[in-house]
Amino acid sequence: MMTGRVAANVVIGVGALYALLPLVWLLLASTVDTQALFASDFFSLDNSAFADNVKGLFTQEKGIYGRWYLNSVLYAVGGAAFGALISTAAGYVFDKFSFTGKNQLFALVLVSVMVPAAVLALPLYLMASAAGAANTIWSVIIPVLFNP
Repeated sequence: MMTGRVAANVVIGVGALYALLPLVWLLLASTVDTQALFASDFFSLDNSAFADNVKGLFTQEKGIYGRWYLNSVLYAVGGAAFGALISTAAGYVFDKFSFTGKNQLFALVLVSVMVPAAVLALPLYLMASAAGAANTIWSVIIPVLFNP
């Protein structure tokens, strides 16, 4: 009984290390200069370049990384907030009101949950392109808002 627990904990520990080591390597690699990175000399304090690396990241190509980061925050936070608001309103309607076709519409929502997002990527792009919304904020936000 005890050996089974120990074995399970060892397997979980090894799995956790396997999952976390790339993250640790990424964090260590961001703190050293290029020479130390290619020499795998992460732990020497002489090669510390974290501030220079961050400055270089935010000044590269006129600060495009900052714009990308803000776009990601906008899409994630804004899309999640508005999507949750719409989903909550739809759930409230399904729970509190009776209307013709309610069961069929609810079944359609349940079936659409089973469709993988990758299957919808090309049709959503083609629809956004036909509407002239490709490469805009709306082509990212609108599909998130009406996620079943």
